[in-house]
Amino acid sequence: MSQKKINSILEEIASNGSKWNVIMDNILDPNYEKKPELLSEITIQLYDKIEETEKAYQEGWFRFYFTAICCNQVKSSTSSFHRNCRETLNTRHNKYFNKIVVEMEHGWTAKEHKELQINQKLRLKLIKQASKRADLKSKWIESEMARLHLKEGLSFRKIESYYEGTIKYTRAHQLFSRWKKKFNIELQKLVKSNS
Repeated sequence: MSQKKINSILEEIASNGSKWNVIMDNILDPNYEKKPELLSEITIQLYDKIEETEKAYQEGWFRFYFTAICCNQVKSSTSSFHRNCRETLNTRHNKYFNKIVVEMEHGWTAKEHKELQINQKLRLKLIKQASKRADLKSKWIESEMARLHLKEGLSFRKIESYYEGTIKYTRAHQLFSRWKKKFNIELQKLVKSNS
């Protein structure tokens, strides 16, 4: 398949109202604003796997191939689309901070602002306490997965390579999920006792 052929396929995919556009909309629902990013990742993948793309197109199963690429990009937590479009913790924090600034500009008093800061400090304190309690109630390996994922910022695939394949990424995710469940229980208890 020539570069020209792939370009014509991509033009068809990107045009409004095409069957490809409908497939992307169905998979992205309700996050339609992420379509340009998804289209970018699909383009990269089609060019990277040019032989597979050619085979799928010539044998008549390109629609299935395209749908599988879209689903993998959107649904997988390890896809390039997911990594590039996921909000980071800092972005979420900045949204929260900007909300406070906007509300202050619309008539919040300094006292209300100070109370909000105290509530934020209390929340952070409760999160630290819940984390310590979850560590005490968890096995060492569960706490280690939580530390690597949350504090070190490693993805589960990177944790697998960190342990040189002795712990598979799916197992690392399961262990982290157990820790997270215990953490949420402890946090709820602390929130109830402080309210």
